[in-house]
Parts: sequence; structure tokens; C-alpha cells
Amino acid sequence: MVTTAEQLLNENERKIRGVRNLSTKVRKYHMAKELSGDYIVLNFETTGLRPGADRIIRIGAIKYRNYEEVDIYNSLINPSRHIPIEVTRRTQITNYLVEGAPCIECEIDNLISFMEDLPVVTHNPSIHMNFFYAIGQMDNLSLPTLNVIDTARLARKVLAVISNQEREELTSYLQSECIREDVMCTCNTINHIYQFCAKQLNGRMI
Repeated sequence: MVTTAEQLLNENERKIRGVRNLSTKVRKYHMAKELSGDYIVLNFETTGLRPGADRIIRIGAIKYRNYEEVDIYNSLINPSRHIPIEVTRRTQITNYLVEGAPCIECEIDNLISFMEDLPVVTHNPSIHMNFFYAIGQMDNLSLPTLNVIDTARLARKVLAVISNQEREELTSYLQSECIREDVMCTCNTINHIYQFCAKQLNGRMI
């Protein structure tokens, strides 16, 4: 059976509704109103889907200037708790692998410094941003208010204006994002979705 972009986005939304019910629902970020050629693609691997209760085990981020990759940030994180076997099967991240990694409280300043004041591009910000701000809640840290661009939202927006051939290209990107085998590969896929949508929207407000 052929899976369409609409089906992938609908399935994604169904999963996100379930995650929202488990999350702390901390909303300290803003949804960006404009596209930008300078941005950070951000993605986390975690021990589960509950921000605060579950922990980040890997951070992946790629910095872009004028839509060109200029720097990467890739760090394992010690969650100070057991990594479930199903998470290890999916991510290949073991308890042994993170033994010598920094804790998130020690690494968060490095991530913030890397991000500068650039907008953050991610797929499903209700997951990733809640994990980001849960760090501040748990450790009483003051974290910056981020401007966020949601590639799932952008993909829905462009579906109405693209050709069948372009739909096939977008569908292939969305399918790759669903696989999520590696945090940096997922960052690259999210960037493909973002740049595809940015080209179609041609700088229009989002």
C-alpha cells in the first residue's frame, strides 16, 4: 500500500496527541512567524516520551547560514538512570556508552551557546521543546525563550500548492523522518523537509 504525505502527517499528529497527554506541557517557546536562512536544526534522543520523567541521552544539532551547513553539535548525555532496552534497540545507545558522557545540566550551556539566538527548526516541537524546558524546571535553570519552526506544520501548509512529483519528494523525506534511526541523520532529514518547504513558500509568512 502506498503511503501518502497526508497519511504520514496524520499518523504523526496522532502520535503527538498521545505524547502531549504525557508531557508537562511547558510552553516557553514562540512559534516563528517568518522563515529564515540562518537556523539550527535540533533533535533529541530520550529514554522515553515524558519530559521531566524521562531524560535526554543524545543531542544532535546542525547550524545553517543562508541554508548552508556551517557547524554541528553532537553529544551523548548521561541520563543518570537506566536506558530501557527498547530505546537501546532503536538508537544503539547503551548504558555503557553513556557512562563517561556529561549530564544534561553540565552540557546545556554548551548547547545554548551553539544555538546563539537563531531560530530552531524541529519536527514536532511539542516533544523536543518540552524536553528542553524540563531541564530548567528540574534544575532551576533560566533557559532562553526560543523561536521555533515546526517542519510538520510547514509540510501541511505546502501540500496544497505542490505538484504530484513534488509530493513524492516530500513523502520520501517524511518517511525518512519516521524511521529516526540516528539523531544526526534525523537532523539532516528535518533540514531537507525545511528547505523543501521554504522553497515552495518562497519567503512567505508562516
